[in-house]
Amino acid sequence: MPLQDRHVDRIIPIEYKGNEKIAEEFIEDRLRLIIIEGGEASLLINGITLAATAPSVLALCPQDRVKILSSHKFAARSFNFAPNFVNSSFTFEALKKNDFATMDDRHDRNVLRIFHRRRPQFNGLAPLPSSLFLNITEWLDIIGKETVVQSDNWWSCRIRRYLLQILYLTEDVYQELLMNNFEQKAPTGDPYVKTALEYIHTNYHRDISLDALCDITNLNRTSLNRRFKEVTGHTLIDYLIKHRMSVACDALANTGLKVKDIAESCGFSDDAYFSKIFSKRLGVTPAAYRTRAKEEQKPKAAT
Repeated sequence: MPLQDRHVDRIIPIEYKGNEKIAEEFIEDRLRLIIIEGGEASLLINGITLAATAPSVLALCPQDRVKILSSHKFAARSFNFAPNFVNSSFTFEALKKNDFATMDDRHDRNVLRIFHRRRPQFNGLAPLPSSLFLNITEWLDIIGKETVVQSDNWWSCRIRRYLLQILYLTEDVYQELLMNNFEQKAPTGDPYVKTALEYIHTNYHRDISLDALCDITNLNRTSLNRRFKEVTGHTLIDYLIKHRMSVACDALANTGLKVKDIAESCGFSDDAYFSKIFSKRLGVTPAAYRTRAKEEQKPKAAT
């Protein structure tokens, strides 16, 4: 059942299930994100039998058909949501056409590809690296709590923010599985760069130093920065800031969170410093960016 907002007279098109059994029936106008946390199961997905072992992610759209054939100590949680919960302009028809007016819409569309695109290598199920799994389950805990507590007027915005962070990580998993070479991956296969990228994408909301990245890769600053720039075209710190700005732009455009809260969620303890970096990078203040983004999202009058 969709959630009734107890603060405002509105229905939020989301559902959280703390004990997901992967029954065949589910709401037709929902995307379905399932995190497999324990055990294993044999799943029949669209007529294909697949083995699901924790930790894994299963991303389903209404056209998918799935059921459990057998299981052992299987445990999973799920979050169901309508596409317009991620972006107000999204409908299933719009996603199918993939024709959007703004770059923000196109960016949001990308993080939903794991639900729609089916390939010989991918039928909705992907294993999760342990480091990503820990972050995803932490954010899913917050989502589950907020669906019950609805702690203040911004509870659904917080859920959306953490959902997007989960989707960013699952998009990375999807791309890795398909072995695509896009700008956030290491096309040379450099294991040091890959380790650094994974750490940045997983921990960008925390305090990350160049020394910390050197420690996890066992390389000195000069060697790691040289390798990283050869692969991505950016230094480590420049890439980290670039990634944080991308997340901040999405939050400014699509949530009502305060700039201070967005800054903190992107790894900045000082919102004044965040605003300074944001303005330098994008040429506008966070507030001005939000205003412009909201204007672009308004329906255009018919001519």
